[in-house]
Amino acid sequence: MEQNVVDCELAERDPGLCVCKGGPTLEILKDIQRLYEERLELIDRAGGSCKLKLQVDVLRSWVGDLVGQNTLLARAVEELENEATTKLIIERRRNTERGPKQICGKVNELRIMNESLQKENLAKDREIRQLNKDAQTYEQTIMNLRKEMSLCKFHTPEVCKKDAEVMAGMCCTGTECGELVPVKDFTELLKDETMKYQERIQKMEASLKSSSDSIRALRKVNVSLSEEMHAMRRVCAALDEQCHAATLRAHFKGDIIKEMCRQLKQAKAKLKDSSELVSPKSKDYVSGDAECPHGSSVSYDSVTIACVRAQPRRKRHVPPREPALLPADLRAQPGLHDDSLNLD
Repeated sequence: MEQNVVDCELAERDPGLCVCKGGPTLEILKDIQRLYEERLELIDRAGGSCKLKLQVDVLRSWVGDLVGQNTLLARAVEELENEATTKLIIERRRNTERGPKQICGKVNELRIMNESLQKENLAKDREIRQLNKDAQTYEQTIMNLRKEMSLCKFHTPEVCKKDAEVMAGMCCTGTECGELVPVKDFTELLKDETMKYQERIQKMEASLKSSSDSIRALRKVNVSLSEEMHAMRRVCAALDEQCHAATLRAHFKGDIIKEMCRQLKQAKAKLKDSSELVSPKSKDYVSGDAECPHGSSVSYDSVTIACVRAQPRRKRHVPPREPALLPADLRAQPGLHDDSLNLD
């Protein structure tokens, strides 16, 4: 038996070395079982006084081979358990680090965009206030110009007939003709000034109209920016909820992994106890002190399947999201979908 265990250990240390010299494992085990059965049948056929002793020797060697196989199986189970645990831990860490990083990056981008939109909104508000002040100034100027025009129209200086005759006589004498301005020239000058005031008023009205149009456009832009800012806030809230749900799922996966490791350890301990119980019972059967038990071997695969089926299952509770709130690039990303974090 010790020699068989040593051979198994050598085969395990050197992966290229195989005691069975190649071939499928299950077929080799069946061949070994068939050889032992053939040896027992040969001993039964031969008979003789050494029949019982030979049968005992064959059974002992068979038990030794079975112990070596169980040792290899236990070590293979330990290696598979360690490998599966390591892979699960690495995968869990990778998913845990990848998902929140992407969500946090997207949240930071949305926050930066939100801040820039708020600054732009404030700048637009200041520009609107300045345009309102300019419009008020233009309106006040237009009102003042209109008042001046009305004063010029209704308070035109009148020249009486007597004064006109005196001024005409003075012009005829030729003494002060170069120093006085005729009434006709004053009327033309007044008309020119009136035309200038009207042109200024038209320019002011055109500037006021353009300012009003720009104010209305800026107000529309302000409303659209406010709506976009509210949408970004809702998206940030939805992403925060997704991040919280991903954290809860990661914790739940960790609990499941711990529970599976614990149950695998229990299954390994049961398998070890069963392998220890098989050896003394087989010795008793060989010596004739006890009857051969049926169904005493424990299948490790069945224990593992039972452990996995006995894992606790609980329903996920993920808060509902509004797909219309998310932009098109967020809905298209596979990292933020719930199916990538399925626990079942």
